[in-house]
Amino acid sequence: MEKNQKEVLRILGNLGLTKAVPPTSPTSDVICILGARTSSMVNRLKYAGELYNKNKLQAKYLVLLTGERKVTVGVDGTEAELSDIAEKYGVNISALTETHMMQESYSTSFLFQKLLTDLIDVPAGELPRPTTETTLQEFCKWLKSHPDVRSVSFVSNQPHVKYQQAVITEVLHQQSQAIKFEVIGPETSPVADIQEIVGALGSQIWAETPSVVSKIKLTTTDPESRKAFLELYTKQPLIYKNVESLIKR
Repeated sequence: MEKNQKEVLRILGNLGLTKAVPPTSPTSDVICILGARTSSMVNRLKYAGELYNKNKLQAKYLVLLTGERKVTVGVDGTEAELSDIAEKYGVNISALTETHMMQESYSTSFLFQKLLTDLIDVPAGELPRPTTETTLQEFCKWLKSHPDVRSVSFVSNQPHVKYQQAVITEVLHQQSQAIKFEVIGPETSPVADIQEIVGALGSQIWAETPSVVSKIKLTTTDPESRKAFLELYTKQPLIYKNVESLIKR
């Protein structure tokens, strides 16, 4: 990857993993900012704010979808930055979470107090941290309490748009949420790590494979192949709980 970086980046671009993904419609009922490391959440809020300011994306609601993931020094900010934010919110730095960072990022964004805003703080529960799946399940509960919502623009950032599109599709299907949605996001950074982009491609392939297997009705008589396939999804039982039935013996 490093030796042929220019060519690899060209191919990744052709696969739609580097360029910005804008909204297809200038209106949506909800703009939903997906939680992530702090720099990504700032980037997502900035992108949504720019679209809103230019009348390229208007909405009634803004949802900040985040959760109880403990922050990491060096990933979410320096120790000094995180300590200052922890003090602002009245918690110890060891108790500082992604939710605090989302609140802080939102408070300094263009979208601050522009829309009816709800923050969904998803607990870790029995997991080490909330996942895309568990946060989306909480979002589905929010949807049920807002029957007026018919469309959602989820805001991610490249190179993760297609992966999150696949996961959101599966979760909404399992939750019987027949809403119109799309995942949008700004382009990759000019200094983006090529390994991160390739990793995002792997995540997309992983997330979309069960749907593809189901559509083409793939079968196997090889027990080792079946076992290897099932092991790919054992750590994500919430949305891929039906994966065992996909490959017939």
